[in-house]
Amino acid sequence: SSHPGWFHGKGTIEDWEDPEERESGDVHGLPDLDQDVQEVRDYLLERTKHWVETFKLDGLRIDAVGHLPSSFLRELGEDLDASGFGDVVLLGEVYDGNAARLASQQRAAGLDAVFDFPLHFAAVDAFCDDGDLRRLATALAAERLVDDPRQLVTFLDNHDRARFFTA
Repeated sequence: SSHPGWFHGKGTIEDWEDPEERESGDVHGLPDLDQDVQEVRDYLLERTKHWVETFKLDGLRIDAVGHLPSSFLRELGEDLDASGFGDVVLLGEVYDGNAARLASQQRAAGLDAVFDFPLHFAAVDAFCDDGDLRRLATALAAERLVDDPRQLVTFLDNHDRARFFTA
C-alpha cells in the first residue's frame, strides 16, 4: 500500500496464452510488481545483491520466468556480473513443455540454466499416464534446441506438480 505505483494492477490473468497478460497480470490473484518502473527495478536489483552478498549465495532460482520481462532478468545477470557476483548461477523456472519456447526464453532472459519441463512432462506421460515411451526420446532429442543441454536441470517433480510416485 505504500508503493501503489510499483504494481501493474491489471487484475488476474484470464488468457494464459496472451504474452502481455501473462507478464503484467496478477498470477492467481497475487499482486504483480512492474519491473518496467525504474524504482522497482532498482529496488529488486539492490535487494538481490544484498542477499547474495549477505548469505554468500552461489545461485538464485528464478520462479515464474514467463511472468517477468526478459529485459529485467538480463539486467539482473549483468548487474550481478558488474558487481562482482558473476559466478552466481541464475536458474530459471520456465513452466513450459515446449522445448523451443523454453530455449527461447532462456536465451532472451540470459539465464544460466532452466528446469527441463519438456523432459518432465514426457516422463510423467510415459511412466504415470500410460503414454508412449517414445516421448522420452523426442524430449531428449529436442534438447538440441538449447545452446548447451547441460544447462537443463532434470527433475521428476516439484512443488507445483503432483509428486512422481503419487502420480
